[in-house]
Amino acid sequence: MLFAGSTSKYNLHNYNSTTNISSNIDRKKSIKKRKNSEMCPWPQNVDDKYFKHTETKKNSIIVVNGSQFNKNIVELTIKDDMLNIKLSQHVKENDKICTKDVNRCYKVPQNINLSTLKKEFNTNGDLVIKLRKNS
Repeated sequence: MLFAGSTSKYNLHNYNSTTNISSNIDRKKSIKKRKNSEMCPWPQNVDDKYFKHTETKKNSIIVVNGSQFNKNIVELTIKDDMLNIKLSQHVKENDKICTKDVNRCYKVPQNINLSTLKKEFNTNGDLVIKLRKNS
């Protein structure tokens, strides 16, 4: 979530912009995404608390900081050209600690083959998602 005065390169609160995007895009029809998921551009190497993206000649690799999340409750869903990543940390009913959820939805570039998706956890608990590029 971006706040007023945020220094992100994807600042949603750019009041000096003269471009009217709303007339060009019908947000309800353009991209269907999972309810409550955050729509993000394909991962960039920006300072993000959870996600880091690396490109090689053959692969696109997303590393997710999953050390705080339950490894059994990781959902990766693919629909059309959309990749949805959901991480959850549920707590016991008796605890008064909030549940942690990270839910990101990415529109995957056309040079990525979604059928080659592989996920694994490394030794630090990070989730590594590998996708091969089209030849």
